[in-house]
Order: sequence, then structure tokens, then C-alpha cells
Amino acid sequence: MPGTFFLTGAFVDAFPTASRNIAASYPMGNHTQNHKDLTQLTTAGVQAEIRTGAASIQRVTGVNPQPYFRFPYGAVAARTIVHVGSNPDDGTTFDANALPRIIDEIRAQGYTLVTLEQVLPATP
Repeated sequence: MPGTFFLTGAFVDAFPTASRNIAASYPMGNHTQNHKDLTQLTTAGVQAEIRTGAASIQRVTGVNPQPYFRFPYGAVAARTIVHVGSNPDDGTTFDANALPRIIDEIRAQGYTLVTLEQVLPATP
């Protein structure tokens, strides 16, 4: 099944074996280190979240997540232009738990899943 996984550095640090297994089968993207709302951080804070997340992902999985990046919460501001996992506040995994049913529904409607690499150029 194709897909692109955007992991946080905190996730790969907490679940290194699962992260390596995901990276062995799917393209990877950076979802920051701690899934903070980047629009609420200083420029230095934004840079630290992105760089630390990328470094954690590469250190744990051996895969460089560039050029793919996903903003936490979809929160984007002009200043910040540069979700497997759990909710950082309560540890729930609703997105991950719902994924099999969502995939089944998408396929039932005649859609095909592809990776980002199949539809987007790999250049920033």
C-alpha cells in the first residue's frame, strides 16, 4: 500500500523500531520534533523544531526526510514557510486507528493511493 509518512522526531525517538519499519517500506517526511504550532514560535524556535525533527528522523531511521515537510495542525503563516503518531497532550491515536477504515473507503470509491514521490517532484 503506497503512502508517505510524516513522523515527528519525538515519535521516532519513542518508537524507534516501528519508525525504522515504516521507513523501510514508505517515503518519509518531517513533521517537526514536537508537533508544536509553528505560528506561535519565534523564528529560532521554528528552525529548531524543523532541524531537530529532521535530524531525529535521519538518526533513527537512516532516511533523510527532505524535501517533504508537513506543518503541524496545518498551521502556516508567511513567516513560517520554510501524522502518524499520537496527540501530544493525551496520547490518543485516533488518526492512526482510523486509517484502515479510511483507506478501505477511499478504495471503495475507486481511488488509488500513491506516494508523494509519484505525484510531486523531489526538489524543493
